[in-house]
Amino acid sequence: MHYKKTTLLKINQQGLFFKIRKYHYPYARILWTILEIQEIMGGYNMNFFEQNLRKCTEGHDNAKFVGSALYIPLGENNRLKLQFVTLGYAEHYEGIRLTALDKNSGTIDSTTLKFKDIWGKKKINNPNFRDGLVPYAWVYNGVTEWYGYQPTPRDFELLSEQIDSYAELFMEQSYQQKETEDEGLTMKQSM
Repeated sequence: MHYKKTTLLKINQQGLFFKIRKYHYPYARILWTILEIQEIMGGYNMNFFEQNLRKCTEGHDNAKFVGSALYIPLGENNRLKLQFVTLGYAEHYEGIRLTALDKNSGTIDSTTLKFKDIWGKKKINNPNFRDGLVPYAWVYNGVTEWYGYQPTPRDFELLSEQIDSYAELFMEQSYQQKETEDEGLTMKQSM
């Protein structure tokens, strides 16, 4: 069985933290859905950016949100910054910018993952978009939401794979070894 280290942090209605680690991936998805329902019912209110960045970065420990950006540690000095970005139209978020940062020297590298390159055009039930719609998020009446198409869990997995590939390029070697040892320990414990 494929196991994926998953950490989900969320504040429940009483202000307590839930921390779910090293569960079988489908169970983590179910637990994530339960936590999303709690949010709808009045628990911790994550903004659109946090909700969606969490969906495509499950399994990254110690992720921190600052405003609309997510920072993931890649070792002692390196961090990965993720942010929704516009690509020509104000308040139309068509991709996610990934920036590799060094604590001492700043930006190492940056790239933008465009939703159209990863997901392509999606068919929707709307006669105005017969050829499909390239997914993007937009701000309408002060609320950020997906326009016309809600990405599926599989869409977020595809995005997650791209983010993980990019993160591996800048992960410090000692940190990478620790991650590998943690995964090996998890596999032994589950057998």
